[in-house]
Amino acid sequence: MRGAPRTDAAAAAAAGGDDDGGAWTFVYVRNIDIARVPAPALDRAWRGMGVDPEQVAGAGVAGAWVAEFVVRAGYRARFVELLASIGAGGDRVAAAVAVDAGYSPAAPHRRAIPDGCAVPQRALAALDEYARGSLARRWSAIYHGAERPGVRRLVRASLAEHGLALLPPDPPGCGTRSPERRSAQGAAQQASDLVRQWAPNHAVLSRQHLAELVPEASAARLVVYADGAFLPERGAAGIGVYFENAGIPPMAERLRGHQSAARAEICAVHMALDRLAAALPAGGGPGAPAREVWVCTDSQYVVDGANIYKETWQLANWLNSKGRHVANRTAFQGLFSAIQRLSARGYNVFIHHLPAHAEIPGNEFADVLAKAGALL
Repeated sequence: MRGAPRTDAAAAAAAGGDDDGGAWTFVYVRNIDIARVPAPALDRAWRGMGVDPEQVAGAGVAGAWVAEFVVRAGYRARFVELLASIGAGGDRVAAAVAVDAGYSPAAPHRRAIPDGCAVPQRALAALDEYARGSLARRWSAIYHGAERPGVRRLVRASLAEHGLALLPPDPPGCGTRSPERRSAQGAAQQASDLVRQWAPNHAVLSRQHLAELVPEASAARLVVYADGAFLPERGAAGIGVYFENAGIPPMAERLRGHQSAARAEICAVHMALDRLAAALPAGGGPGAPAREVWVCTDSQYVVDGANIYKETWQLANWLNSKGRHVANRTAFQGLFSAIQRLSARGYNVFIHHLPAHAEIPGNEFADVLAKAGALL
């Protein structure tokens, strides 16, 4: 199975001489929301689905809306069948539960890179290093917490396959908080509660409707995806920009100045517009190859600031309804100036909202680039 991905040698090592009833394997599932579910509630959900808890040694978060399960190899087919039953609710995006047989735990970001798109080498190297470090920590934690010898053999074989070392256990009190100690408020009581739920305004959209939200690139319309990222463990923020059809290389840069997620989102759109302004010819009016510029972002905060609150803030001398200074005022002023500069050259600029992590290729790539920027 490539979901684990292990060679036959690694699988044999995990299975060899197993004294706990058989080999174990990793299974990766998209759109299962287990990050905020306490372990007792997860167990109740499994029982409601008919999952045999003796066949599942653990569950964890591998990435954005990707769950990693440790399952007995002989039970994998049945486990996959039971998971598929969760997403039998139709074409709604929230019901798209699926086992990802092609998931690469050592380099999950590479799938988001469009074919033929060159990512800056420094950015790609930083992403690879970050992913491998995260994987070593996650698998080492599984190893030290495992009671079954077969699970420990699986982890050792998988680490070896990826050229990773087993890390020592965290000192007492320094590890990740156990699921059992999380608040049980809002805990999942049934299988359907584990399905990833989107923001309310996208929860009932079909995939067709979601696709209609994405602007189509054309000779007359340039489409750009911008995103910001903040890594709390590093206190670092980055910006990522993907120019779908402008002939401009993607951007992955560390945010300058104050580091925050909100500011990174604003500056990503600002820097995208500045890069376009430097590359596009003047006079995007009638007769020009491109007349529209659509900058897509998953930040409702940025979209509302640019499309709703701009004039209100300016008229109120950049004070909000409570009489306080608007947060990120300088960043928004820079963004508004960038929009004005491009508009003055004859381009119609649209700041467009798209839902985050909705499997929209351009948006997923911008997210990867933003994380890379934070790592630089």
